[in-house]
Amino acid sequence: MDDNGTEIRITDAAPSAGKPNFDMLEFVAACGIGQSDGDIQWDADLGFPFSLNIIGKNLHGFETLLSERQGHEVGGNSHHFPAVYTNQNEDPDEILSGVIFMVRNCIVTGMDQTLTTPETVMEPPLTDGTDAQKFTLDDDTEVMGVIMRFRNVGTTGGIELQINKAASGGGVGPAVYGPKDHNEVSGATHYVCYRSALLDRPTLEAGEYFVALFEESGGAPTGRITKSNEPRYTRGSWWQFESGPVAYVDQISSDLVFFILSQSADNQPETEVWRTGEEVTIDNIKITFDTARVPMVAKQADEDAYYIDTSVKRGSVNEMRIRFLDRWADINEFGVAINNITRVVLASRYTDEIRSILTVKTDDWLIIPPGTVFLDAVPNLEAEDEDLALGFRDLWQA
Repeated sequence: MDDNGTEIRITDAAPSAGKPNFDMLEFVAACGIGQSDGDIQWDADLGFPFSLNIIGKNLHGFETLLSERQGHEVGGNSHHFPAVYTNQNEDPDEILSGVIFMVRNCIVTGMDQTLTTPETVMEPPLTDGTDAQKFTLDDDTEVMGVIMRFRNVGTTGGIELQINKAASGGGVGPAVYGPKDHNEVSGATHYVCYRSALLDRPTLEAGEYFVALFEESGGAPTGRITKSNEPRYTRGSWWQFESGPVAYVDQISSDLVFFILSQSADNQPETEVWRTGEEVTIDNIKITFDTARVPMVAKQADEDAYYIDTSVKRGSVNEMRIRFLDRWADINEFGVAINNITRVVLASRYTDEIRSILTVKTDDWLIIPPGTVFLDAVPNLEAEDEDLALGFRDLWQA
């Protein structure tokens, strides 16, 4: 929670003791949350590594995914980040007892550039300079999307992406996903997500792959893709197509900025190196109670109460302090019983255990040794006719 107390902020950063490390927020309403459109409403700015999952918990405690937000709601095959949601509504199928906002870091593998930002010119497919980035998947992975970072120095530009299986000799093999197109018209550098629809998410087997990028044929190349100024990704490298050997060639000296995203796969160990610093902020959350279950608060007649706050001391060695609030009408009939040997505190009205009303100075509760012992009962407030009874057991406890 930000210092302003109104905004939830989750950051892609290493665990820190500076602030609590949480990835979800839950609202619980025992009286129920309505199921009409607009009964759950929120705003959010979503950075590219994240998925914001809205989960509903019904009146029996069972959880259901209401929505999965990654900015993919826009049309087409791609979109820029951050994804901005304003007055976003959830529409559950039933009355809920709670709603959970859970943020998941979806990066499986990838590399960011934290020093300088050199670029490579994008080219049409299978011409000199066509770019590809090799990467490795440790396990079978359902791919939700691919993040690239680039800009367009022209006025129009169609930029396509596909995933190729690595060939048996290590080079670029056949395409297994895509191509997906993106029309980049901005001169600013963007993180762009090439997305997969929910029913069009390929599951890639563990192994080596390439992200291949190219401009649509025609006209001078205007796309610029961000790369590192030195080798930085340990699970692959940047390759370029060369017409001499008519093949992609390992450039070794650099890596392209890229991230593979998955809603279900684990973050691979190399992702710990590339903490992006990207954020999710959530605010203006509005939860509307179910109108059939809104709690009623009825004011009763005023009553006097009596507050006991008394210390029982044996010199400066032992001390017990009792603090207890009860109705004035019942104070002469009911009281508090403290058993020092069993360490049980009971309210005599219902024999409820109320250990929380008692504090002790030492671990032992008011030890009374043999011989002459002086006990002091000291009211910490203005007491009025308090009775204190001391009962002895018939067996000495060693």
